[in-house]
Amino acid sequence: MKKLLTILIAFFLLLCALPAMAEGTLKAAAEAIQAATTLDEQLAALSEISAEDAAELEDAQRAAELNVAPAGELPAELIPNVDDAEKADGLPETLRDARFIVVRDDFETDGSLLLMRRALSGSFLARLPEANRARSLAEADAVLYITESYQKRGDYIGTAYNRVYTLYAKALDSGKVWQIAGTTTTPPQSGFGVLAGARLAWGSLWKRFEPAILNVPLVVEYPEGTASFRVTDGGCCMIGLEGEFTRFEVPAEVEGRTVVGIEKIKSSDLVELILPEGLEWIEGRNAIECQFLKHIQFPSTLRRITGEDVFWYTPWPGHPLDTLDFNEGLEEIGEDSLYGSRDIRSITLPSTLRSLDTGFLKNGLGCSWVALPDGLEKLPGQFLSTSGYVACVFMPASITDFAMNALNEGFIYVYTPEGSPASQWAEERGIAWRPCDSADDMPKPEIQREGDYEYLILDGEAVLLKYYGKEAEVTVPAALGGAPVAVIKSAAFTRLNENNFWDGIRALRLPDTVKLIEAGCVANMKYLEALYIPGAVERCVGAPISECPECTVYAPAASPVKVACESGNIPWADLESN
Repeated sequence: MKKLLTILIAFFLLLCALPAMAEGTLKAAAEAIQAATTLDEQLAALSEISAEDAAELEDAQRAAELNVAPAGELPAELIPNVDDAEKADGLPETLRDARFIVVRDDFETDGSLLLMRRALSGSFLARLPEANRARSLAEADAVLYITESYQKRGDYIGTAYNRVYTLYAKALDSGKVWQIAGTTTTPPQSGFGVLAGARLAWGSLWKRFEPAILNVPLVVEYPEGTASFRVTDGGCCMIGLEGEFTRFEVPAEVEGRTVVGIEKIKSSDLVELILPEGLEWIEGRNAIECQFLKHIQFPSTLRRITGEDVFWYTPWPGHPLDTLDFNEGLEEIGEDSLYGSRDIRSITLPSTLRSLDTGFLKNGLGCSWVALPDGLEKLPGQFLSTSGYVACVFMPASITDFAMNALNEGFIYVYTPEGSPASQWAEERGIAWRPCDSADDMPKPEIQREGDYEYLILDGEAVLLKYYGKEAEVTVPAALGGAPVAVIKSAAFTRLNENNFWDGIRALRLPDTVKLIEAGCVANMKYLEALYIPGAVERCVGAPISECPECTVYAPAASPVKVACESGNIPWADLESN
């Protein structure tokens, strides 16, 4: 027992001594480099400090501050003209095997003056692989150039600045310059005097820039193929999937790095995708491009989804991914990240969602309702621009900011607490709304099928959603599910696909029970000759046909259909005289 106690005490004393040991090693290294009399001597000394040593120093809670003033003037060729820099996503391929000198260019304070300061950045050079560290000017192929600057904020009452770090690479033989990375720290929300973003320790800055410098894919092999990952700040992200996977479970960790993001998964075989706990973001245009994907499992750690059309789908024969159950914890869905489609028959938005950007569900859904979560403050632009099957939307009282082009003017009811900003907004826009305290109390009409017609029933009236038949002459029944057909939704009648063999409808007659017609309820009917719309119509939101070059619309002269056709330059004829 006494021996064990002695060992524990010795171990504790060693732990306490580590910071002092690391600080002493760091000081000795910096002093030796600074004592060198030529730039070549400094570079040789810097290259001796391995990335492992730098990591050990940081583990001992000391930043590896090995940035030193150059011995003499830095040669002009080491200072790139950043105004001519070409933007690049990481280090260009031509510089992957180059030997580098690393120069930092930032500011220091001298009284009230802000002075430019250039130094050799040993803190970065020590972390480069040995093959990429230049030991002399003659050996150098390229320069990594780090700048620190300030960007004034216009949204503060007082004076405030972002602190901006930018990383450039310059090829010494051609003189070409690339801007390969950047990061920003923002000022605190409040305080006294001039506010500025925090200055990053060089260890922290390296972690932010490391992916751009060491952008070598990590590859994991499976019996079915391979998965590729890219190093990022705080871990790595998935960038590719090769092989014949029908089910793939993204690993939580690759080579000791947490998988924090998805940048690209493309597969023509994948049916089921499981995302790991620890994953924080999905980002990129068509990030998940899997046209036969049926199921995707989101982790509780997912916080943001950004990029254009993240869940890419093939419109025909139909995307099997028809359910999106987003996790509690998700906070942001970015601009045009989720267009929506009629293939999506169920969507769950978490209570933690706080930001929806322009284009969210602008193509609508294949389900009858959508509930926006309490806590959301802004209704985005192009929200349900084409509502699809959606007839009911719950808007909580927390929404106070409404984009001008949010929500179409077709058939849709807004359910919201009485007196809420959403109720006032709907009143001003002429949008039908109903008092409703919570999403649980909102109607959720079931989508039904009768013969060739898909429909839902709301307030005792049938809403025609889709016609699936292939008859040349079609007469829509006056009732579906025992309820009068009162609404014809957009694209209810449309060709199934450009490549099918159905010539389409030649004549289409709507019943006299119809009260409202959405724009483009008949679309892409190449051979349609006549659309008959009787006089019961009370409202026609836009031209009733779209891309029907041979069609004439027949409606009474007093019908709003005539006005809509004239506004859309659609051929019209008086139904009563024909």
